[in-house]
Amino acid sequence: MSGLFFGSAASAQAASTIPLRTVPPDIKATIQSYVPGSRLTGAKISADSTYGPIYRCDYSRFGHTGTIQIGSLKQLVDIKETLALANVPVPIRQTIKPETKGGAVQLVRLSSQNGRPAYKVKAIYGKASNRQIAFVVSRNNRVVSRNVSGRSWFFSQR
Repeated sequence: MSGLFFGSAASAQAASTIPLRTVPPDIKATIQSYVPGSRLTGAKISADSTYGPIYRCDYSRFGHTGTIQIGSLKQLVDIKETLALANVPVPIRQTIKPETKGGAVQLVRLSSQNGRPAYKVKAIYGKASNRQIAFVVSRNNRVVSRNVSGRSWFFSQR
């Protein structure tokens, strides 16, 4: 019976909030490598059968907030942050501009794709167009997927 009680206590503690000072330095350094200049605002730890302990940390930078999940072996599990174009690294911006053919960028979101950080972009395709484009730029400045549309699928209600 005590084994059952211990198991339930361990699972309840697995998704618990932890003080920021208890986030290991190597996990903090890994977070800084993915989101430079970020300041941690909250932290939780949970268990995962694939990654082991996962640190889910909320952060702020550039006036935006985001969330990052790092496994105990410093692998990226997930990341979510919406950015202003001005806060996107210059090499990524230089990749974004030719893809939009001069059109307005509507959204840039830092997220993870296949365990790696990626920038998901939504924009108007061209200067005098109603076509929209969505594409993903990898951290090494390569467009890894693209979808151009002639209809307004950003705001469609389905």
